[in-house]
Amino acid sequence: MEHFKRASSSTRALTLVELLVASVILVMIITPICMLFSTSSRTIANARSLTIATSLANGYLSAVKKVPVTGEFGAVKDTDAPSPFTPEELGVPESPEGFTRTVRLLKLADPGSGKDYYRACIMVEWEGTGKQKIRKYSLDTIVTGGSGS
Repeated sequence: MEHFKRASSSTRALTLVELLVASVILVMIITPICMLFSTSSRTIANARSLTIATSLANGYLSAVKKVPVTGEFGAVKDTDAPSPFTPEELGVPESPEGFTRTVRLLKLADPGSGKDYYRACIMVEWEGTGKQKIRKYSLDTIVTGGSGS
């Protein structure tokens, strides 16, 4: 029975148990790495959306500061805002698809200075990812009435 010689220890093959243990260890290492890619992709998408919302609110608010404010109005979509507060008249881009910009001007109590002061509120809403279905970004400032500030 010389056909079945015992293999030397240097040429020994892996057993099924060793292969299973190696596979489990490999899966335990790869799974968190895959989850990391998924989480980072979601974080990047949220950051991109927040950047767009910030830009939409800041650009609109900067334009509002340059026009005369003569009265207040409640929260309306920017395209439905009274003249001269529509995006077209202010020279700002309209909200891209998936984003909604809401505008509101509220007259503040007169501090006795003889000027009218208004609180300009810009809110941008969009559909988020993950647990937060609707995300919101709000930006407010105070503007003077009459000739702008």
